[in-house]
Formats: sequence, C-alpha cells, structure tokens
Amino acid sequence: MSKIDPTVGKTVWFNPPYNSANHAFAPASICAAIVAAVLPDGRVNLAVFDGNGACHSMERVPFIQAGDESPENGYYAEWIPDGGRPVKAEPSPFSAAANPVVPPPASTPVAPPAPAPLSPVVTSVETIPVTTTSQPVA
Repeated sequence: MSKIDPTVGKTVWFNPPYNSANHAFAPASICAAIVAAVLPDGRVNLAVFDGNGACHSMERVPFIQAGDESPENGYYAEWIPDGGRPVKAEPSPFSAAANPVVPPPASTPVAPPAPAPLSPVVTSVETIPVTTTSQPVA
C-alpha cells in the first residue's frame, strides 16, 4: 500500500501515550484529531479531541502509516482505517438530488394566477328622510 503524506486539515486518529495520567485521555483510547501542521521531519502537530469533545494541542507527534512500527509509549497519529474519507451514503429522500426541480417546457406559456374575487362594492346609498323639530335650548 502506498504511503500518503499528511496535510493540514486532514482528520486522523491520535493514540495517546500509555501513561496518559498527565492528559485528559482515557487509557488505551483513540481520539479524533485534525492535523494543524506537518513538520519537516514528518511529525505532526495536532488538535486532538478527547472523549468529552475538549480540544488539546499535541506537538511533534510521530505519524505512523501502514507497515510502520508504532512507538512503544503509544504517542502517535495514524490514518483512520477508511483513509478519513467519508463513505458514500444513499441520498436523503429530502435532498435536491432526490427531488430535482423540473422547469416547465419552454413552449408552455405560464399564466399568472387569477386575481382573488373582490368583495361587493356599494354603488348607491338609500336616503332616509329625517324630520327635525326645533326645540328651544334652555
């Protein structure tokens, strides 16, 4: 299997030191990490996430690939077994790929929607005669 050099931003596994009492990592745990820097000697600086999601900075971590021997103290990084690439999943039934928008054919004229019916309008007012009587104001 050919070796792939790590690059900044790639997701890898971090294997904490076996004596991780000085760190927040559970013994014999594997943590998710993101490559922050690749050093000239092939080691990497990592942003490592513990089991609680807290981020820790780990510097000068040896990067081990298939066929390499892992360090005895357990302090190393490696590719995720699937290469860190997402596995192709079935499209969601709600995705754009599953529900493409099909425009109407160009020859079909699209008419604007009909206006809503208007309420009846009063066109005349009936006048009612009013009789007034003058009353003296006291």
